[in-house]
Amino acid sequence: MAKKIYVRPRMPPPAQGRKQKREAPATIRSDDRVLVNMESEDPRLLDMEARRLYEILIHSGAKVLGPIPVPIRVVRDADVREMESRIHRRCIKILRSTEETISVLEKLQVSHHIAISFEVEESNGVPHPRVLA
Repeated sequence: MAKKIYVRPRMPPPAQGRKQKREAPATIRSDDRVLVNMESEDPRLLDMEARRLYEILIHSGAKVLGPIPVPIRVVRDADVREMESRIHRRCIKILRSTEETISVLEKLQVSHHIAISFEVEESNGVPHPRVLA
């Protein structure tokens, strides 16, 4: 069973003075599998960021599968028939991670044009304890 732990929204930052409430991330154990989903309207930028993330993960000592292209999602505007946007997606599976891999994922920064989410597949079916931020 996969558990979504963090989704980076594709929205402008909140107005000054207002703090955005965010769910505390779950801890990741080294024997868990992590699924990284990336979405963007620009396929070249998405490929460049996916390749960069893949190289970072390999250098951290993780066993990685991907980046895997996922079928394009077409979003049509209800008001205008001719208006549509294509959302390109890539998926990276981390089969075996290290402590360095986990710290890299926590500090990861990607372009603001890319939405990124992480899903943890628990190894024993035991839910992860929450880390309070």
